Amino acid sequence: MVLTVVVTVMNGFDRELKTRLLNSVPHIMIPVQVEAAPEPQDLLALSGVSTVSPYFRGLGALSFAGRVRPVTFYGVDATGLGAMAAVVASLGGMNAALSLLDRPDAVVLGAALAQRLGVAPGDRLTAVMTVPSGDSIAARTSALQVAGTFEIGADPDYNLALLSFASRSEAEWSRVGRLGLRLQLDDPMQVGLIKQALIARYPGMQMLGWDQSYGELFKAIGMEKSMMFLLLLLIVAIAAFNVIAGQTMMVHDRRGHIAILRTMGASARMIRGIFLVQGSMICIVGTLAGLGLGVWLAGHINTIVDMLAGFTGQHLLDGSYFITVPTEVRYGDLILIAGLSMGLAFWAALLPAVRASRLDPAKHLY
Repeated sequence: MVLTVVVTVMNGFDRELKTRLLNSVPHIMIPVQVEAAPEPQDLLALSGVSTVSPYFRGLGALSFAGRVRPVTFYGVDATGLGAMAAVVASLGGMNAALSLLDRPDAVVLGAALAQRLGVAPGDRLTAVMTVPSGDSIAARTSALQVAGTFEIGADPDYNLALLSFASRSEAEWSRVGRLGLRLQLDDPMQVGLIKQALIARYPGMQMLGWDQSYGELFKAIGMEKSMMFLLLLLIVAIAAFNVIAGQTMMVHDRRGHIAILRTMGASARMIRGIFLVQGSMICIVGTLAGLGLGVWLAGHINTIVDMLAGFTGQHLLDGSYFITVPTEVRYGDLILIAGLSMGLAFWAALLPAVRASRLDPAKHLY
């Protein structure tokens, strides 16, 4: 039950993070000058590529009323903005999102970034971008007006500023950052295969996939899930020792009965089978009951969390990206949990059964 609940909740968090991030960030970026880049039509011809659009990416900072926050500036066109499904949805739809970026000085910020800067739509702030200058760098400032904010519940809320790609020429963009093409994929999980196809078609091409930008985050989540699974599996192992103890005590109490059966002609295999069947029934009933209860609890986890918040006065998700606890039941995980649990419990039932089959009936007849 515990394994099922924890794994199901961790699957939910993993799915939510991937969905929110991968619906907002470029799946593959080709950081080259647009005029030197492959033709968008050629890239769209690749299987798995859904959209191709030009982009600008630059690092800098935003300043307002003495507050300064480092940000990543993205210049996007209508196609690029449309590929950021989570951002567009937060802004109220595609038409609303485009209307917010229809002015050259308009900028759209993550809600958390705007909150930390203390700005609201309509406020004017100063943007600082770095420009190469000989062996050093120089700062270029410009005035921007906050046109709106978005909130997707992920890292871009804290460091992303969106600009209209059409607000400046390619030459101006190239002086303060990098130009290139951004590719959105039908299935972001296929990013490795798409990159291999691009390298095969365009040898030496530089590219940056989401798996390089955020891969370590998802690897850490996967490792945390694996470690949590192994630690909670110890609970199942402890339960298996309880099966050993219970069955061993039953064998001890039934020594006389076992001796009588043996003298009546019961084989050691039959005695072993009797106790093994009983132990196996404990395994099957316990495992199925645990899985069923675990799935039920996972489906009602938010009700339970709300009840705990009512008692403690503090919600479990306070201070996080999430409003509710996400869950996702994966049948592969349930099969793995059931298999490991029944395997441990069956092994625990086998040991007392073998001991019962080896009892000497002459010593226990009374």
